[in-house]
Amino acid sequence: MRKITRTKSFVKQLKNWQEYKITSIEDLQHYIRKLRIITAKIIVISEQETFPGKQVNYKNSKGIYYFSYQQHTVFFKLEPDKLTLLYFITSKRIKQAL
Repeated sequence: MRKITRTKSFVKQLKNWQEYKITSIEDLQHYIRKLRIITAKIIVISEQETFPGKQVNYKNSKGIYYFSYQQHTVFFKLEPDKLTLLYFITSKRIKQAL
């Protein structure tokens, strides 16, 4: 199993989502549910030897992968000994094809 690390950007985006999108108890429950599912996916990916999923095809993005869950996209870098969570954004903000 790889060590899972988060960048400051990833943590900041989660906090922003929490601050600006949660206005009720239902929103909080929705936030917690989504985070649990996304965390479970990240753990499964970190335990796999390789990730046969979607790789980012931008010029300077070697080794960067992503997965989407509902309206959110998580970008991460997969290395032999660690998985680094890079970005967490809403899929609406992605303007170019990955």
